[in-house]
Amino acid sequence: KASGINPKIAITYAPTEDLLFFAEAAKGFRYGGVNYPVPIGYCGDALAADGLTEAPATFGPDEVWSYSIGQKGTFVDGRMTFNATAFLIEWSDAQTIHPLSCAYPFIENGGEIESKGVEVESRINLTDALRLGINASYTRPESVGGIPTIDAREGDSVPYFPEWSAAVSADYTMDLASGELVLTADYSFRDKMGTEFNPTLSFYREIPSSNALNAAANYTTGLWQFGLFGTNLTNNKQLSSVAYPSYPTTFGDLNFLGRPRTIGLRVQRAF
Repeated sequence: KASGINPKIAITYAPTEDLLFFAEAAKGFRYGGVNYPVPIGYCGDALAADGLTEAPATFGPDEVWSYSIGQKGTFVDGRMTFNATAFLIEWSDAQTIHPLSCAYPFIENGGEIESKGVEVESRINLTDALRLGINASYTRPESVGGIPTIDAREGDSVPYFPEWSAAVSADYTMDLASGELVLTADYSFRDKMGTEFNPTLSFYREIPSSNALNAAANYTTGLWQFGLFGTNLTNNKQLSSVAYPSYPTTFGDLNFLGRPRTIGLRVQRAF
């Protein structure tokens, strides 16, 4: 059972029809729940090692306050849009897993996490046929005060969160006598990231930065569309996650990889 108030406050100011400034604050929460029973007879020593006589039967809700400020604007006679947002997210009473050496973990509330960053995006119509898109973000999520149960120290980065990410896209449209040809290309970059809060842990792994280049050509005539596409054209090794071997019989890490270079044809018909 949980109850509370989750307010949301937003303020906007538009000095012109093409420019808007905004600020927002909002709160949200996630329900708590019930833990699986932890047998005292089997896990008594493991609980005692952590200063406990028994595992909690339940865990409570955690909550988030988010704050953002930014602007949205249209410039150059409507040919360019530019949006920018700075944000701060404060996550308290975070639901974390408390591991036990007897292999009966439970969930508890503990620790705080703070995330701050900036996001920008822009769209530019260079001509009636050629359009460019650019977006980038910087995010710094980290532990505040440390979370002992998961060995997170003060200032440790949240796992699987790249600090930097960016993408550039372009599309060019050509009107033909028998239809329309659209050429598109996009490039994306993702910064390196860790698999755990604490980089000193033996099972910590660093996932390297990666990038991807995609392109496509689509020809539409009547109800039909024919396309040639290529994804990850540079054949970059896109490592998304790493699972540390948890059993003595498991040798080496389990790596989760994105799709390698892929080239194909596409045919579609509208109905």
